[in-house]
Amino acid sequence: MDDPKIIITERLILRSMKQSDLQWYHALGTDEEIMKYIRPVNFDISKSQQEMDKILSFNKKHRFKGYWIACGKEDMNPLGILTLRFLQGSMATELGYRWSRQSWGRGYATEAANAMVEFGFSHQELPRMVAVVHPENLGSQKVLLKCGFNYKRKGFYYNHKVDFFEIQREAFLKGLKANPID
Repeated sequence: MDDPKIIITERLILRSMKQSDLQWYHALGTDEEIMKYIRPVNFDISKSQQEMDKILSFNKKHRFKGYWIACGKEDMNPLGILTLRFLQGSMATELGYRWSRQSWGRGYATEAANAMVEFGFSHQELPRMVAVVHPENLGSQKVLLKCGFNYKRKGFYYNHKVDFFEIQREAFLKGLKANPID
């Protein structure tokens, strides 16, 4: 498709976030289980609106980076958020995501993350992509490993101790497998 903010996978449509996503986005941000490894929950809709304003501005400014909503193909209901953005304090492109609880354990995160990695390497020709994950968030670590990311080191980003993952474009294009966490 011509719109770079639409990606279609087997079961999902990834599209740009819109202002009309605010209530769903806010609900995701108020779920303590979802936000457990990301940040404190946000019960203030005005803070969610401020975040949404920043997201929409970022999406407008960056053609191939930004925030996407993953929707089920069958019903177009939102299931998760994915982002390609600059890692805090660097120019490295970071893959990030969070998913509604109803989508957990169904392979959506891996399917969408794979699509985002492919998009980043094929449309942006990025040399590498990175991701940071809370050390106790084993589900997200498994998603990254399935997508070919390699664990590199411990780090500190977004005011948290994190595990730092990376995937090189060349390795992705060759289909090389990830190294598990030691």
